[in-house]
Amino acid sequence: MKKLVITNLTTDNITGKLSMLFDGNKEIRIELYDNEKSILDNIYVARVRDIVRNIDAAFVEIEPGRICYFSIKENPRPIFLNLKNSCKLCQGDLLLVQVKKDRIKSKAPMVSCGITFSGRYAAITREQAGRVGVSHRISDTDRTRADELKRLAQPYVTQDYGFIIRTDASDAENGLIEDEIRSLVKEYNDILEKAKHRTAFSLIRSEKNIMCKDIESCRLTAEDEIITDDRQVYEMLNGQTYAGMNFCAHLRFYEDRLLPLIKLYEMEQRLEHALSKRVWLKSGGYLVIEPTEALTVIDVNTGKFDGKGGDREETFLKINLEACREIARQLILRNISGIIIVDFINLKDKDRREILEETMKSLLANDPVKSIFIEFTKLGLMEITRKKIKRPLWEAVKGDTKDAESNT
Repeated sequence: MKKLVITNLTTDNITGKLSMLFDGNKEIRIELYDNEKSILDNIYVARVRDIVRNIDAAFVEIEPGRICYFSIKENPRPIFLNLKNSCKLCQGDLLLVQVKKDRIKSKAPMVSCGITFSGRYAAITREQAGRVGVSHRISDTDRTRADELKRLAQPYVTQDYGFIIRTDASDAENGLIEDEIRSLVKEYNDILEKAKHRTAFSLIRSEKNIMCKDIESCRLTAEDEIITDDRQVYEMLNGQTYAGMNFCAHLRFYEDRLLPLIKLYEMEQRLEHALSKRVWLKSGGYLVIEPTEALTVIDVNTGKFDGKGGDREETFLKINLEACREIARQLILRNISGIIIVDFINLKDKDRREILEETMKSLLANDPVKSIFIEFTKLGLMEITRKKIKRPLWEAVKGDTKDAESNT
């Protein structure tokens, strides 16, 4: 049984909401919602301010003075809202863009013309134009159902957009999925039509509530709970439906004033542990997690582990496999993204190293954020990448308020 606990957090750096998802007594996900409103997934009419040809990119304004990064290379089909005689991007052009990455430290938000939004069973996206993709969680377990869902969505595909069939579609009725796809198509066309008649800096579509989106992505089952002692949060979620999920069915208001939720679930201590550099393993080994500006380095150590005279390579494999599982958990828990380098205890045996590689690939496949095993480098370091969407946990707690425009 999972529990999603939402309460208030006040520290020297942040005043906002703290959310923790528990599986049993173990926290598996932490989110912070500070007073800085997220613009992730919002859709704007943006004006091109500067074009930097040597990096094949542009900087665009979505609001007066709010600058975002726009990759020209990754947007071969810009959505122009001003009259054009060519497809070449020029200063002053008006574009329909969506925020794909929030501001991360000193880096400006990243926007794209790859408009994407989703329902419970499907997502419509320009990035999948002319195609239908199916969640790997369906493809990997039921190839027949995956093919059926592709055929179901194919008649609605155009050269402007395609679809991604989400995991929840696996057990849904085909009629419900088709109804949602038609609804997504209507909303997409309405957005494009609306944008044609708006001026620069207009907000065309706002992601209603980032907290609701995060709760929906937790994929709560019938027996799981959402618990909060914050009346504002309770009233916001009560009766709320997001992407087809009814939060009210899971919601419970906690009223014990003598023992607040933050104390009952030791949330401050758990948050502190999620920010510490050292993470102990049950075996006695430990991880050292070091975030830097460019990447995150994770070092695996034997620590107090005693192999009791057993095979040395087998001992190292056992620690490395335990470390693998904990690393996969920590990537989600701390929202570590970008390039991740892992220095496992060296394994000389090729077969054992392949076991380690396959284990990590399997664990990364279950990450809700796209995570990829790249390779073991020549120095024996494992390289992983994880898609950057939000600020990492350590940065959200630190409350870095540098001007994102400084990198322009």
